[in-house]
Amino acid sequence: MHTLLPESKEGFVALRLSEKLDKDDFNDIIPILEEQIAAHGKIALFWEMASFEGWTTEALLADTGFDIQHHNDFTRIAMVGEKKWHAWMAKLMKAFTSAEVKYYQVQEREEALAWAGSPS
Repeated sequence: MHTLLPESKEGFVALRLSEKLDKDDFNDIIPILEEQIAAHGKIALFWEMASFEGWTTEALLADTGFDIQHHNDFTRIAMVGEKKWHAWMAKLMKAFTSAEVKYYQVQEREEALAWAGSPS
């Protein structure tokens, strides 16, 4: 499940991911990201994981394909999580993007939003 957060603005997309993402989630998320990339060239992303359990196989394939296609289209990616594997995932994300990627604990959410949403 995903939620587009109200903190989103021009050139900055803020998402909350929860439970398990499926292909329908990516059918919603990818056009939002691609529209922002088309309008701004490079964008920043805030990715909050709240009770996030991962992806279905179809969603993981869609996500990986998007990441490869848009390797150079992000400036900053802030990932906020609550589990050890969320932190590990942020490290793994660095292989799929030229963006600066930072991981934050849940209690650092506001700091993560400020960092990701500030001009680079």
